[in-house]
Amino acid sequence: MRSLLTLPRFLLLSLLLSFGYSASALAVLMSDLYEVILPVADESSEARNAAMADGLAEMLVRQSGDGHILQKLLPPPAGAYVKQYRYEARQPVDPEDPNARQIRLQYNSTRVMDFLRDNGLPIWGDHRSLAVVWLAVRDGSNQYLLRAGDISVFKTQIDKLLKQRGVPAVWPAYDKQDQAIIKFADVWAGFSEPLKQASARYSQGPVLAGNLVWNGSAWSSDWTLLDQRFSQRWSVRSTDYEQLLSDAINLISDTMGKQYAVLESTDGSAEAQVLLEIENVKSLASFVRVKKYLGSLQAVQNVQMKRVAGEHAVFRLSLRSKIDDFITLLAAGSELRPVSAPEPSTGSAIAPQLGTAGSAGGTEPPEKNAGPVVASNLYHYRLVY
Repeated sequence: MRSLLTLPRFLLLSLLLSFGYSASALAVLMSDLYEVILPVADESSEARNAAMADGLAEMLVRQSGDGHILQKLLPPPAGAYVKQYRYEARQPVDPEDPNARQIRLQYNSTRVMDFLRDNGLPIWGDHRSLAVVWLAVRDGSNQYLLRAGDISVFKTQIDKLLKQRGVPAVWPAYDKQDQAIIKFADVWAGFSEPLKQASARYSQGPVLAGNLVWNGSAWSSDWTLLDQRFSQRWSVRSTDYEQLLSDAINLISDTMGKQYAVLESTDGSAEAQVLLEIENVKSLASFVRVKKYLGSLQAVQNVQMKRVAGEHAVFRLSLRSKIDDFITLLAAGSELRPVSAPEPSTGSAIAPQLGTAGSAGGTEPPEKNAGPVVASNLYHYRLVY
């Protein structure tokens, strides 16, 4: 791959605007975030309308990250928010289940987000960090860690609940590589260091660890949520394991929503702007990967290329919200790692000027009368491969 600086300027700018990139990133751009599948008794308008209302309620919870959102607002008529729907047979078929069919609902993402913005509520966004899930189970005299390839009612229920909340997740292989780092007792106790170390091969995002045991009359569990900037623990009890898992996943998802959902500015105030200097940008593909990633973050309104030199690239970002929200999203992702605290850049990336590529297409000349860079708004990160 040729260096960015060896390409003619006009060719570089054209490629930056047209080049498509599909990164095998560990943070996930959710493709099915606006889809809900619900059982229905029949294909009547009454059953369909009820399903649409239930689906929109799930959609608002999923996109806001707030499990209590329906206590804060009255949902709008659901039909106006559905883009399309279709009926399907439920699998596997249960002859005793009156809901032999299901409806697949696709909601309009723009209308859902506009509704949340208009009501002054945060939006989690489509780009979400991949969570690593560890669960230690004691069943009588047996004890085990659930793995990616295992079939388990606990694992199936957790996957279902995480999908409902829009949390992408992966289970560990718990192979020899994992076993050299982490033991059953570490997961059971929620020890942060072995959990973080063992999870790093799967994602740099959140780590969710739990334990589960039946004491003869009730299920008992403890849960730990770890991330780059915070950790939290809960204890949950119930006579029904499905209810216990539902309570636990909702607590965890609400906590993640508070961390990652962005409250956008709607009062017409000036957008916050930051400069991001990113090193280790070794190729055109990696440049486009970074630009596309930044543009996908909910806190980012606009991405502009400022300068490129060697393996450094500088972007100017216009934000929809507070800078702290943007930094939190970067910390939760796996694409970029901070190199240093915010400071004025003195490296070679600030000197060469290649012009500015606007996010809406076309090219623009360098900014005029931009004024001096504010030191506290310049951040230095490194691209992770």
